[in-house]
Amino acid sequence: MDQPERNVGQFPTTHWSLLARAAGEDADARRPALAEVLTRYQPAMRTHVARRFGRTLAADQIDDVVQGFITHHILEKELLGRADRARGRFRSLLCTALDRYVITELRRRRQGVASLEDVPPAPGKSAGPEQEFNLAWARQVIDEALSRMHARCAASRPELWELFETRLVGPILGSAPAPPYAQLVAQYGFASPMQAMNALVTAKRWFREALASVVAEYAGEDAEAEAEVSDLLNCLAGWRA
Repeated sequence: MDQPERNVGQFPTTHWSLLARAAGEDADARRPALAEVLTRYQPAMRTHVARRFGRTLAADQIDDVVQGFITHHILEKELLGRADRARGRFRSLLCTALDRYVITELRRRRQGVASLEDVPPAPGKSAGPEQEFNLAWARQVIDEALSRMHARCAASRPELWELFETRLVGPILGSAPAPPYAQLVAQYGFASPMQAMNALVTAKRWFREALASVVAEYAGEDAEAEAEVSDLLNCLAGWRA
């Protein structure tokens, strides 16, 4: 089975020391750190704006707004310098600042008054803006974890990836129902449904290990990282939304 098209490559690390370098006074250290932060967060920012304000802004306007936010709030107004681990996740600070910037831009363009209440919610969604941003973030992190797991399976046990993709990834990311184990036994050459179920347990463990390795690059190997892994796994339920 072919691997689904994904963003393959090294997942940019984003952690508190990186944010500190990006907000620091050392220009030589700041420039590459800023570039890495933007590489990490810009796709989630664009997805968030599209989901939250897509009824109001065209695609090219969304790109302009995100670029304007980066220029005025990250490069010029030192938003990164306000990040404080003791006060909570940087994503929350970024999401709030981004929403306020977009609303200000809408007000300026309309030359009137705009507020959160004036902005229509994303189609079919009741989640708040921070939840929407977290989902966009989760998509990036989980995508990289899947890529790492696929590489591990391809090197040693390709049947694990095929089983994992068919039984779990496909139904979660697409619309097809999960096939019964009897079908998987015939399709992938397992001796019995029990053997297929045991293989899926191993595949799930490998995926969690891949996800933990990605999270450890920005959250560290501590209770915060474990909580982040749990949050991301919970986000899988809303992937297709």
